[in-house]
Amino acid sequence: MNLLEITTEAQKIIDSLIDQQGEINEELETKLAEVQKMLTNKVDAYEWMLKSLDADENKFRDRADLFLKVARGIKSYRERLKDLIKMAMKSMNVTELEGESMRFKLTPSAPSMVINEEVLPSDCKMIIYQPDKKVIKEKLEKGEVVEGVQLVEGVALRSYPVRK
Repeated sequence: MNLLEITTEAQKIIDSLIDQQGEINEELETKLAEVQKMLTNKVDAYEWMLKSLDADENKFRDRADLFLKVARGIKSYRERLKDLIKMAMKSMNVTELEGESMRFKLTPSAPSMVINEEVLPSDCKMIIYQPDKKVIKEKLEKGEVVEGVQLVEGVALRSYPVRK
């Protein structure tokens, strides 16, 4: 039984209690004990599952980091190789190199911009406004109202060993 089904069963027991004006009979007591046992087992299983998923997430995040590093290394090597080929072609004063089935050719490319921001006119710059969360937090902590900001309460799910 999944957690939703267990919750539904618990709600049925509560509805029965309401219908019977709070009278607990043997049948309800048995059902309540069964639901409580299923819920206890489900909580323990979900905690184990959450820890397992957390471990899997970390394992794959580590692998992703490793693969990202490898990809960056390959990209860097590919760029160096292209630069070496271009440098060799320029030093040989040729614009084309031919192999058995492939050839390299130096062709003009679109010019790239090199920008010195210190001397760049202000009409060529843009200002980006973004919320300063540190200032907003300080104001809220002082009790100030900040228009456009609302605090939304949330809940966090935490797990702890059962105290016995």
